[in-house]
Amino acid sequence: GWAHEQQITIRALQQGTIALGSKRGVSSHQMTPFCVLTSGSPQEEHGRCWGFSLLYSGNWLMEIELSQTGCVRVNAGINPSQFSWDLRPQDTFESPE
Repeated sequence: GWAHEQQITIRALQQGTIALGSKRGVSSHQMTPFCVLTSGSPQEEHGRCWGFSLLYSGNWLMEIELSQTGCVRVNAGINPSQFSWDLRPQDTFESPE
């Protein structure tokens, strides 16, 4: 039911890529484009964490990758699945925030 919105899922990063996303095409409460990366177990008043969020939740993809050297990369934006945009020379494209 609606009372179970925005439930926290905790997942340890392992080498490779974790992908979160939606292809619904409309904003909803069912899959929010947001994640928090933590170093250890942060508490309310101490610890390290980094938050990532997109304002548009209609068609998005967020990828979190842990390399073999321990580096973490986050890529977030429009989901390329089922998306195309014809840009002619000198045209520009502004994505949603």
